[in-house]
Amino acid sequence: MTLPAVVPRHSLEGVVCIGYLRVSTDQQAAEDRTSLTDQQRLVSALAESRGLVVERWFTDAGASGGTAEARPAFMELLRTCGENPRPPASQGLVLALNDSRWGRFPDPEESGYWRTHLRRVGWLVRFAEGDAVEDITARGVLRFIGAAQAAEYRKQLIANTRRGMRGSAVLGFWTREAPYGFRRRVVLPADRQRVLETGARKADGERVQLVEHEGEAEIIRETFARYLDARQTLGTIVEWLRRAAPARAWSRRTLQAVLQNPVYVGHVRGGRRPSQSGRSAGVADATPYGKDDAHVRVVDQPTFAAVQARLAGNRGIATRPARDYVLSGLVTCATCGRPLVGGGSAMLRLPATDGVPPERFRFYKCSSVGAGVDTCPPPAGTIGKHILEGAVVRAVVATLADPAVQRSILRAVDEALAPPAEHCPRPKVGLSGRRREVERQVARLTDAVASGILDAPDARRRMEELRSERDRLATADALERSVDLRAEVRADVRARVVAGMADAARQLACLSGSSLREVLRPWLARASFEKVSRTLTIAINPFPAETFASAGLGGPD
Repeated sequence: MTLPAVVPRHSLEGVVCIGYLRVSTDQQAAEDRTSLTDQQRLVSALAESRGLVVERWFTDAGASGGTAEARPAFMELLRTCGENPRPPASQGLVLALNDSRWGRFPDPEESGYWRTHLRRVGWLVRFAEGDAVEDITARGVLRFIGAAQAAEYRKQLIANTRRGMRGSAVLGFWTREAPYGFRRRVVLPADRQRVLETGARKADGERVQLVEHEGEAEIIRETFARYLDARQTLGTIVEWLRRAAPARAWSRRTLQAVLQNPVYVGHVRGGRRPSQSGRSAGVADATPYGKDDAHVRVVDQPTFAAVQARLAGNRGIATRPARDYVLSGLVTCATCGRPLVGGGSAMLRLPATDGVPPERFRFYKCSSVGAGVDTCPPPAGTIGKHILEGAVVRAVVATLADPAVQRSILRAVDEALAPPAEHCPRPKVGLSGRRREVERQVARLTDAVASGILDAPDARRRMEELRSERDRLATADALERSVDLRAEVRADVRARVVAGMADAARQLACLSGSSLREVLRPWLARASFEKVSRTLTIAINPFPAETFASAGLGGPD
């Protein structure tokens, strides 16, 4: 029997009876022997016993009954009935199999809440099982008992599932989909050992462990290595991951989850850590559990520890510096040395001054403020966002336009491409003509020996002299060509470096947000704000590594 699709949002005018079907997993919904078909048959029989036909079906195939909001068809049913109320004299019917299909809510009263909600708009909820009592008081009691039983069943199911996951994790087995960089391998029973691809299901009774996926594991190792590079940020790594692994949806949040996941050092961990609000209180698996060294490591322990240390050090820095606060973490407090981070209110606005458009009252402040860190004495010493960012950008642009700075960078380029000392001075010109003359003398000497004019012993010494001079001239000629080529390369690199500086200055003048941050960051060696004297100190890096790398150089020492 083919099940109708979820009802679109439209009028139920003239419709008296609608049905709701639900199963918890996609596997149940896909199999012919599962309960969706049985539910439809029994619900249809209930409608026929009342002389009606189910005219609309709402089906949640593969949705948990724990909440209403997570079930699209259930929420659509509520909205559609609310938009199509029925008069008290002609109430409509919403039919379902039983309380458990209606929902296994943790709070049994929620089941009654949704039934009451529908009854108030003229739609009565009836079940095909356990709902044969017409007395309203008795029905209310039976309904509450059914809802309580459904809630208790869900509670026991969750407890049994958690117990099984805990037991498997303690033994080092994996109970979920493999994280990126791994695949699952069936290890028990021994005669069923095989590697499961992403999305494949294991059979009942099988136990799996994680094994390395060569291509993905290499990307994970590169990700950890990039995070330890001080020049990389979460944003730049996410951009690289989107190119290197486009099949996955990468964001800063998913990247942080990867960097913090102990699965990459071979550990299987489960359970929840109790929260400060106490929401985890009473949860059976609140204490973390698992097994260390349960499978192969993708990342070595020292690298993982170093990444955790950097993550911990970055806490407190604005989480959206690329979009809202370009300099967050790049400028420090001169008093305590901690980074400045963004803050401000969305309610206040600054007036437009000096061409700066009205904007939210945003500012930078020392990250120790409000973080429980007693390393920076008052005052808080804030500085306006547009003031700080404008001053830094103007200073860098002015530096790039300074002829003295440009000459310094070009001198560094010349030094990087200067020929070795042993190659100077430049060889004398006219080498090609001399080489041709030596070649002619070698040919004449060879002919004289062949015609018998000269004996071979008499010609041997002269021949060795000519060949030695020929080799020396060939070396000198090659050196002359290499010096010429090096001069051409130096001229090309100088032009590219100058163009790169001009392009950086142009971008700094017109970019904003994350793009501005990425262009600005390499040029900003140090920046600090002294909150008492209101003094901003900026040190510009005239030799950023990116400038020389883009020109094919390693950069000056």
